[in-house]
Amino acid sequence: MTELKTRPPATWKPIPGFESYEACTDGRIRRSGRVLKTFVMESGHHAITLCVDGRKYQRLVHRLILETFRGPCPPGQEALHGNGDPGNNWVGNLRWGTRSQNVLDAIKHGTFNNGHMRKTHCPQGHPYSDENTYHHSGRRCCRICRKAAQRRWAAK
Repeated sequence: MTELKTRPPATWKPIPGFESYEACTDGRIRRSGRVLKTFVMESGHHAITLCVDGRKYQRLVHRLILETFRGPCPPGQEALHGNGDPGNNWVGNLRWGTRSQNVLDAIKHGTFNNGHMRKTHCPQGHPYSDENTYHHSGRRCCRICRKAAQRRWAAK
């Protein structure tokens, strides 16, 4: 995916609440000058385990980057990836926004996936193809089933 803006040189800054760790504007995390490995969650987001006073804290990298460079998360908001790629943690690709904005972004990027989006056929087994699908009140509907329902209604 293309970047939203051109990237300036990377800069490092201490992470609030985890001052022995530093976050970079390009999405990396380091401690004592050593860049740490992250792990990729099933969702595609990067996470990392930070250790402070013998306690381990698992955190999402994009949230650490936003909290470090944009400040704490405002009430009722969450981290949004501007290009829809959960692995791109560059600070220019991240912003705080509402859940609704996050869902709208996911729809725009084609990454939105609730349980119904995985369905390939209607409850009667007809395929959700371009020719057989129309949208009504934000839901996918089957044209074959609609025509059958219209025929039943007309026969009454």
